[in-house]
Order: sequence, then structure tokens, then C-alpha cells
Amino acid sequence: MDEKCEIRIGSLCDDAIELLMQKLAIPIPEFKVKRWFSFQVTQGLEYSTLKMKNYNQDRVEFSAIKEAEIDIHAQKSLDFVDLEGDRLEYKFNGNLHHLICKLKFYGNYDEPDLILGEDWGELWEPLSNGREIVVQAEFCLQKKNWQVIQGQII
Repeated sequence: MDEKCEIRIGSLCDDAIELLMQKLAIPIPEFKVKRWFSFQVTQGLEYSTLKMKNYNQDRVEFSAIKEAEIDIHAQKSLDFVDLEGDRLEYKFNGNLHHLICKLKFYGNYDEPDLILGEDWGELWEPLSNGREIVVQAEFCLQKKNWQVIQGQII
């Protein structure tokens, strides 16, 4: 194949493209991992349930959350259940008064934990009343930090 090519590059593709972009004076955009996290509280006869999911940009559910630590203020918390590796469910008694979620990831990008819920703002009332909310966050690979972009009511 080498005899048929115009240019043979003997390096990693990333290195070659980076040099090409520098020569062409084209800035290399910052790589960001985009994640969407869904939260919904449902109330049952015996207990209430907080369900969490995560999605990609096409709203396809997948499992990037390795573990979640939940700080929830309700009358009495019951338990935390991992369902099928892609949904996280937390059962509790009483009404939801406060919620902070510390999400831990598998570490594919060495991403730190993401803490959501310190300020739900206008999303709090719909969340505590059973509406599904989705929070979009971006992880910047170069800076190694998360930024919450937006939240919406579904």
C-alpha cells in the first residue's frame, strides 16, 4: 500500500492532525464530554422513589454512573437499589425536602465526581411534584472540570 500513497505519515493520527492544524492556523476546539442526567420522584402507597438515568446527546440511555451518593431530606430513607446497571433508584418515606446527588463515574475520561442539586432553582418544584427533569452537564477534558449547562422539565 505504501507505494500507492501520496503521503505516508509515520506517527499517531492525533499528532499529525495537530501539526496540520497549527500549520493551517486553525484552532483546535476544546474536547467536552456531554451528559444528560434525568431525575424523577414518584410517590407510591408505601414509599416514594427517586429514579435517576443518564443519556447521551441522542437521548439514548446508557450507564456512565458507577455510583451515586444521595443526600436526601425526607421523613425516613429506606434503601438504594441499582437496577440493571443503567438506572439508579432510591426509595424513601415522606415528602422530598432537599436533594443533593454526588455522581461517581467509571473514569473513562478521569472525570471527577459531579455534584448536582446544591441549587435546583426553578426545577425544584416540578421535581418534588413528580415531574421528570433533565440536567445537561459538560466535562472539559483539558481542564478536568464539570459545568452544568442547563436543566429542563420534561
